[in-house]
Amino acid sequence: MKFWAFLLVLVGLVGTLSATDTQYCTRLVPQWGGQCGRSDSLSMDVINQCNTTIYVKMCIEKKDGTWACGSDSGLAPGAKNVGFWTCSSTGRYEWSSCTGGYAECGFKK
Repeated sequence: MKFWAFLLVLVGLVGTLSATDTQYCTRLVPQWGGQCGRSDSLSMDVINQCNTTIYVKMCIEKKDGTWACGSDSGLAPGAKNVGFWTCSSTGRYEWSSCTGGYAECGFKK
């Protein structure tokens, strides 16, 4: 039993190690007021300027203290994702991008 638990942990670590950070070639474009007819709405366009398909996770904080989170596991080179938004935002956001999408690119929980 311990062997199988060890093997599962090892597989998880190998997956995490094989993901490469791609934040350096990922562009974010914030857009205020474009959603829900509200001036405090925030959407984040994510543009892949990398030469490979990437995984992106984005979380935008709502004014009630909760977070609106989403991910895109296959953002192609040159593509843009316009699906990350919330109606009432504080303006804070957390994000990560990488190749592979293993363990959500080490995204903090």
